Amino acid sequence: MNSVHDHNNPNRIPPNSGLTQGGKDLGFNAEPTTKVSSPIRIEMPGLEHAPSYWAATAGEEVVTSNQLTSRSHTSVAIIGGGFTGLSCAYHLAKKHGIKATVLEANKVGWGASGRNGGFAMICVGKDDYADTVAQYGVKEAKQQFDVGFSAVKTVEDIVRENMIDVERAETGWINIAHKPTRVDGLKSTQRLLKDSFNYETEFIDEKNLRQNYIGSTEGYSGLIYPDGFGLHPLKYARGMAKAAIDHGATIHDQSPVLSWTKKGGQHVLKTPEGTLVADHVVIATAGYTLDSLNPWLAGRVLSAISNIAVTRPLTPQEQVKAGLKTTMMVSDTRKLVFYYRLLPDGRLLFGARGGIRDEGSRNKEAYDWLIKRMVDMFPSLASVEVEYFWRGWVCLSRDKHPHMGVTEDPSVHYSIAYMGNGVALASHFGRLVAAQVAGQPEEPNITLFRKQLPRFELPCLREAQLRAAYSYYGIKDQFL
Repeated sequence: MNSVHDHNNPNRIPPNSGLTQGGKDLGFNAEPTTKVSSPIRIEMPGLEHAPSYWAATAGEEVVTSNQLTSRSHTSVAIIGGGFTGLSCAYHLAKKHGIKATVLEANKVGWGASGRNGGFAMICVGKDDYADTVAQYGVKEAKQQFDVGFSAVKTVEDIVRENMIDVERAETGWINIAHKPTRVDGLKSTQRLLKDSFNYETEFIDEKNLRQNYIGSTEGYSGLIYPDGFGLHPLKYARGMAKAAIDHGATIHDQSPVLSWTKKGGQHVLKTPEGTLVADHVVIATAGYTLDSLNPWLAGRVLSAISNIAVTRPLTPQEQVKAGLKTTMMVSDTRKLVFYYRLLPDGRLLFGARGGIRDEGSRNKEAYDWLIKRMVDMFPSLASVEVEYFWRGWVCLSRDKHPHMGVTEDPSVHYSIAYMGNGVALASHFGRLVAAQVAGQPEEPNITLFRKQLPRFELPCLREAQLRAAYSYYGIKDQFL
């Protein structure tokens, strides 16, 4: 039996931050506020959202069909009510006339889709562009880059077509050299993007960066990508859910899948109060994927924590003093990346990767570390209150690439492992899975989509491997 701390448990409870809205109570608890003995949580589907800024400002929950309480039939069952599942349901209904049914254990956008930093950006996998060229050649590397570009466009299309208020930020993304030794790397990336991918970026030197964009103490130049934008992820998820429902999809929240069998060529998914019978199943559970959900999945994904803090609203004067002069998305050149952006109401959102366990006793340690690093970069924020802090899981693959495809059973589809860049990729891959299910595939015929999600060589050592990778990349980020 997996415990609540099992890093492969899709229904693990996020650690209680003990941080109330308003930032007045920093009394971190040693353990999560709610304990469960089963990873499936039969007795308590429908957990509340993490205590995030997004949850506090997203407005009302989307009206769904609530908990599944009967035996139903559907052509396509989608497990997971995040960006992937919602996009798949939306595109199945809108483009292909297939009215799918989504099963969500908690509430729409409860997992990574409602907890991320809201960065819709061009990014496919964790390899550098030069490494991708070396591995696959220029033609296929460009096609992979184009997938990332298309992913951002998919988000734009969904938002525009359904008039979703996502609090869209300034267009563009700045990748910042966090050390002087990384400046040449940005220049090389700019040349490669232009010469091999026909994509124009703008290089800004340290003076320009600090005077006009970001005054971080760890900023020595920047590369501006003219595409992508920040958004309110939970508003986006709820807007996409409403659009899917409006086009005929059904969403059952509070409906975790307790068992999954196949009888007579049909999939039988049992939830706490009901049963869903389907011709096809789409796995869209990302960082909350349980190894036992489907035997094929066992040992193929690894979850890692991401931490985010949000300050109180900064006055215009405080923003200038801190060197925050843009609302564009910002990340640095670390492998263990820091990411941040100024929100529409003047708050600073600041995030980073944050460990491999969700134990409540480690929550204050994670908070202290994240805030220290924020103040290291923006010293004038040392006395500014942090009003929100939360954690959540992202999904990693063995080969550091996102994946979509089918299992050994051609009626079981999956889209997973966005490597922490799921806003755009999950939206786009959900669309691609919908086309795949409908028998009208849209994905390019490249290795990214031909290669199945690989299994970790020793799944029992996944946590140890991640710990070792964090140590290795941490040393490289600091000293190279």
